[in-house]
Amino acid sequence: MDITAWLRAPTLAEVLDRGCTLHPFLRDRNATREWADALVALATEHGFPLWLTMGRAAQGWALADAGQSEEGLARIRRSVAEYRATGSTMLLPDLVALLADVPGPAELAATRLGLLDEALDQVARTEGRWLEAELLRLRGETLLRQGRRDGAGPQACFERAVAVAKEQGAKWWELRAARSLAGLWAERGERRRALDLLAPVYAWFTEGLDTEDLRRAKGLLDALP
Repeated sequence: MDITAWLRAPTLAEVLDRGCTLHPFLRDRNATREWADALVALATEHGFPLWLTMGRAAQGWALADAGQSEEGLARIRRSVAEYRATGSTMLLPDLVALLADVPGPAELAATRLGLLDEALDQVARTEGRWLEAELLRLRGETLLRQGRRDGAGPQACFERAVAVAKEQGAKWWELRAARSLAGLWAERGERRRALDLLAPVYAWFTEGLDTEDLRRAKGLLDALP
């Protein structure tokens, strides 16, 4: 066995794991699948069960994004269950974010909410806060999927997500949260309020304007007065 190559494997797995987390946030299906396939292959070869679950979950996200929602969701849910069975919790927020980001049947919303609350509790305990704003945003979106159109629960989640992102200086998370909150306000007829929130966040970006999140934000802004 090439011991040098073996020693490099955990480092490579960590890099691939980060790619499997970040590329879905960029809505880059092809890159997600490429990095996920590489992570699954590496984790299988070297016996890394935790990273194997992350790779399989990212594969599921890519499948769902390609229109194979049922199979993709099933793969992510299996990955979450397998990861929890290991007794580890470190990657749970990453896995939950992938699951909550994929459209699914209304009856899955309660499961998503339970997992999101568990992930947010872990964030509070461990201070591993890099995904906190996105988890809060996804919680608000999940409440909307449950039919919470009154805006009370979802609005609180989105507002908290915006506040956390601002506190962290995390402009990408702020953009996503602001777009969700602005969309909710626009739906309720508060179009000027939505514009005042989203426009300055969008204007901060000078690069990456062709990415999915910025295109969505621009589309919403164009629909506002």
